[in-house]
Amino acid sequence: MGRPLTGLEILPASLIASGVLTYLFVWLAGWWKAAHSANVLGLRLPWPTRWTALSGVGTALVLFTVPLSFTFEGVSIPFIQLVMRGDLLIIAPLCDPF
Repeated sequence: MGRPLTGLEILPASLIASGVLTYLFVWLAGWWKAAHSANVLGLRLPWPTRWTALSGVGTALVLFTVPLSFTFEGVSIPFIQLVMRGDLLIIAPLCDPF
């Protein structure tokens, strides 16, 4: 193509690959057996708790923002990694009490 890919071109493939690999890992590890469940029309379906759903939202944000952050024009990848690590070091003490 002769040009760098934009975030909107990279993001769909990245999200699909991450989603498929996550489901594959959960299935192969057998973690789906330990999931909370609900009966819907006679079917036992996995159903997240409030904290699992919140964790899923956080994971979705990470899977969305990390590949997108590597596509900013004029910004080096090591700098983006440094900024992401700095965020973690700032947020971690705020989360520790919980």
